[in-house]
Amino acid sequence: MKALRAFLIPVFSVLVALGLAQPAQATELKAVGTLNIGKLTNDSGVEYGGLSRFGFGALVTTTPVVASLFGIQTGLLYTPVGSSFSSIEVWSNYLQLPVLLKFSLPLVSFGLGPYFGIPLSTGASGPGVSGSGPTEKVFDWGLMATAGLKYPITDFEMRPLSVAFDFGYQFGFGNVTEAVGATAHIRNLQLQLGLAFDL
Repeated sequence: MKALRAFLIPVFSVLVALGLAQPAQATELKAVGTLNIGKLTNDSGVEYGGLSRFGFGALVTTTPVVASLFGIQTGLLYTPVGSSFSSIEVWSNYLQLPVLLKFSLPLVSFGLGPYFGIPLSTGASGPGVSGSGPTEKVFDWGLMATAGLKYPITDFEMRPLSVAFDFGYQFGFGNVTEAVGATAHIRNLQLQLGLAFDL
């Protein structure tokens, strides 16, 4: 995993920098609701049961003039992720910032790049356990990949309005537990459904 991180981080940093350096030809704004099916895994590959929670967010995609099929997508996503241990559920609520290189055709798109997660709160529920608060609020970061479909439905004030569905996967590199000698990395399957229109 360390070798993968050492290769991917500089590669995507250069790609994103090149994309941001180009003048924008078009900008798309997308408001989404998300279903997050998350789980945790440790450095030994042991996985802990999945937990499904809803989130929401807004994403902006700019398409540089130099290559109209490629763009940079960023925004903010409120993303609750967690896992289940026997009959106990634990979760953390993150404000995520994805920075993706997007390849877009008229109806389909693909994205790949890093994401960064700022912890907002945590929670737990189960027999003898209940509550939320700053129990473990740990910064997260990792790699995110997406594939999406977009279907135009109408024009909104002379701007195309589309329904957008995206399938994404977040592969966390950060250790999101503060327990001594323990590791926990987020693996999150994210389904996004929203409305997109050009600015």
